Amino acid sequence: AASLTDMSPEVRRTMARAAVVGQRFDTDEFVALSCLDEERAFEVLDEALAREIVAPTSGGYEFRHGLLREALVDDMAPHRRRTVHRDAAHRYVELGAPPSRVAHHLIEAGELVEAAPWALRAARAAQAVGALRDAVSRVDAVLDRAETDVRVELLALRADVLAGMGDPAAVAAFQQALAETEGPTRRLLEAKMARAAMMGGDIAAAQSVLEGLEPDGGPFDGAVLHAKGMLAYFTGDLDSAQAAAEQARPFALGEGAPATMLDVLTLQGMVAHNKGEWFDRMRSELTVTADSNELAATIFDCHL
Repeated sequence: AASLTDMSPEVRRTMARAAVVGQRFDTDEFVALSCLDEERAFEVLDEALAREIVAPTSGGYEFRHGLLREALVDDMAPHRRRTVHRDAAHRYVELGAPPSRVAHHLIEAGELVEAAPWALRAARAAQAVGALRDAVSRVDAVLDRAETDVRVELLALRADVLAGMGDPAAVAAFQQALAETEGPTRRLLEAKMARAAMMGGDIAAAQSVLEGLEPDGGPFDGAVLHAKGMLAYFTGDLDSAQAAAEQARPFALGEGAPATMLDVLTLQGMVAHNKGEWFDRMRSELTVTADSNELAATIFDCHL
């Protein structure tokens, strides 16, 4: 704190805004967050560099030490910090920053309703790269304050991520999502809930969910058929499992199909293995896909 005492109020205020946002920043971020015109912002940055408050890095700048950043942040009243976080979020939107960054600053600003759609996008991005716990934490941070439409999507995503983690709470999460979901999407959630129950060893619960759930020509028939095929497999009805998987296969290989639909191919491999037909099945699959290395590799991975 002593090393900052002879800074001008404008320089100290500007560097404090940058400090609230994080340890590192680039020039575009600094100018956007400074609330100054570009020339004056660079003059402030030059002074911070001269005083060794910040140091250049390969990607921009960083505070020379965490203690300097902490001193600047501690010097700002909590309500001012919230204002900076809110301003930072809006400026990051203009800069096209990742949704996770926008969501983080809106949450820190206490703007949870506004943060919810950004948190949803950030959670989806985290799920896509396998950062499942991060995805759940982003959903949980805004779930109670999200508006209805966004909340329904958050609940569905949370259940899906928990299922991907093998968390026993996934079934209850799907139940919560179903309680607030209307329309055709319920069919997808029911199919996923049944799968989660089966993966948790609760076959009776899966049977209860899938009772009366049949393909209807809608967009979620693939998921329904896969769930019913899994149930048949786990209850020892290999012929029904095989038939359901064959019906679901076109959905799994269709353009734009979610990656999870490739589990249909895994189910086909499981059935073939149990029937003693796996090598024949694998030979057939690789022959059919001989003209597409990418598709052949995908199918091979599913069978593995």
